[in-house]
Amino acid sequence: MFQWYRGAYICVIHLTTGPTLWEDEWATRGWTLQEYFAARRFKVIMAHEPDLTGFKFDAFRMEYQNLWLRTPPDKFEKWRKYEHDVDQAYSLFVQMSKRKTTKAVDKAYCLFSALKVNIPVQDGEDFDTAFYRLQVECLTHSKNPRLLFWDGASSPYNSMLAHDFSGFPDDDRWVGAWCSPRLDVNFASGAMRIRAHLIPGVISPSSPQSHIFMLLTYTTEVDVIKVVGVVLERLPRFKSPYPTYRRVGPYSYKCARSYLDENAEGEWIEIE
Repeated sequence: MFQWYRGAYICVIHLTTGPTLWEDEWATRGWTLQEYFAARRFKVIMAHEPDLTGFKFDAFRMEYQNLWLRTPPDKFEKWRKYEHDVDQAYSLFVQMSKRKTTKAVDKAYCLFSALKVNIPVQDGEDFDTAFYRLQVECLTHSKNPRLLFWDGASSPYNSMLAHDFSGFPDDDRWVGAWCSPRLDVNFASGAMRIRAHLIPGVISPSSPQSHIFMLLTYTTEVDVIKVVGVVLERLPRFKSPYPTYRRVGPYSYKCARSYLDENAEGEWIEIE
């Protein structure tokens, strides 16, 4: 569907409820998100247009180059530069948290084409399953650590994945921190296997001994390091050859630069 909009000469948006593009219902729907990104040219027809006879569809991409998706310019890419790829997943997850679809599962489906993921639509599938499959695909191919930094309920299929789009923060508070290497991650039998940098002893003294911190990324501030990651809880290991954990929640803290081994390779763990 994304390619269909991208290949069109022009995309015409007819507003029906609001006086401007961002006040109209069009800006709240899930399927229209890719219209906004994909179209190389688009023309907005206001709801009050009296007569469209002789109307000239002469808009070009540059005409709307300063339009943004309800976010300040420093927090989101310009639509005219968008190229559909899994590396765009975090930004689109944030945007989808503000939109709705008639069927819940379509909130996941409408991003398949926009992110260029090669996973099929399944008849009778619910949102939880579709969103889980979407996250797995995005993590497997983009290996972007930002996709693991979310808050709220976890997926019923894996504690390291989000339950829905609302868990992804849109304040970009860690925008300067995401400089770490891509994740070394794969999925097998529903479990996530990831090469993790585990750091003991950084959580509150009142935390259970079974809890440990997993580093996602960090940024330096002179001689201090701001560390971003998640708290994991150790689980009994039965069949897996790897230490097994479940995600507890996001966590960040500051420490002396000398405390962190920046060259640590990490160890393979499994997260259920």
